[in-house]
Amino acid sequence: MSQNKSPRDLLLEQIASEGYNVGYSASLHFATLDIASKVPTMVTVTSFAVGILGLVYPQFADKLPSAILLIIGICMLYARDYESRLGEYERTAIQLNNLYKRLHDLAIDAKSSSGQSAQLDEFRQRLINIRTEASDLNVSPQIFGASWKAHHRFFWVIDSSWVREHRNPKFSWRDMAPLSAFVGLGVIASALLAGGIHLFINALCQ
Repeated sequence: MSQNKSPRDLLLEQIASEGYNVGYSASLHFATLDIASKVPTMVTVTSFAVGILGLVYPQFADKLPSAILLIIGICMLYARDYESRLGEYERTAIQLNNLYKRLHDLAIDAKSSSGQSAQLDEFRQRLINIRTEASDLNVSPQIFGASWKAHHRFFWVIDSSWVREHRNPKFSWRDMAPLSAFVGLGVIASALLAGGIHLFINALCQ
């Protein structure tokens, strides 16, 4: 319980909580930057590839491949809405990432301190300053799929072990993936199950 924790431990929890907020926000902006900058290139390459294959294999010129290319083209139009702001996303992501590093340094300083009141007051002021800077840094909206990539970056790519160590409450496995990922997996599992049941029933009826 909190009453059994030292002021230093409570401060470390606050730093870790802010570390998660800032680190995930930085990852979200980096994810939007990455997706929005790569989608147009991927669409162009895919369109050329399908067009070339269509010269050799007529089935690639059928309705289904054409419809898929049309959907991909719509995705490119969606991504283009973000292209004019890529520089803004990049600057914000870098600034947030720098604040995340400062929070990591702050956590190290607080953890290695003697826990004296004057030291903790200094650390709290540093935390307040970083929190104030971070509150002014945000570019919205984020592109579709950015939350998936941001979760992957924060929990599996960058060093977030110090956040997991000090954060209260601790992260569960549900925190490490977006809700949409579980919904998507549920839909896929349901579709596979329904398909398996359908095949099984057909096999019995034959």
